[in-house]
Amino acid sequence: MSGSNKEQLDNPAWSPDGRVIVCYILQPQGALTGLEIVDAYSGQRKALVRSENGVVLHPEWLPDGSELLALYRDASSNFTRNQVIHVSFPGGTLTPVTRDASNYTAISVARRGPIAGSGGQRGTLECRTYVLGWGSDCRQGAWQGQ
Repeated sequence: MSGSNKEQLDNPAWSPDGRVIVCYILQPQGALTGLEIVDAYSGQRKALVRSENGVVLHPEWLPDGSELLALYRDASSNFTRNQVIHVSFPGGTLTPVTRDASNYTAISVARRGPIAGSGGQRGTLECRTYVLGWGSDCRQGAWQGQ
């Protein structure tokens, strides 16, 4: 693939079946950010998400390959607080998963089992890890450093 720096793909996430890669892209076609689908065999690219109001990054596939989670920040937090969003595939519809004061820094999905997200307060050595089950099962652990 080739193109300008604005077309550079980042944060690649391979689909569980290995057929496609979803990547973050900065300022695609006049939008602020987006997610791009890349066919792993042909290199063909197409838009999954275009966001004019927020930053969508760090996509992570759910185990069955039918949807993704990603981090999202927008003007409501002055672009400083990441929240977790659901991204439908291949439709690209964004749906909030979290709406709280945490700043999520990573999403990790086990191929079998729960989803973990981590977040903390800016400027502290505090980290919280959330394990999200399907339904209402959610457990939190905390680590605080000095």
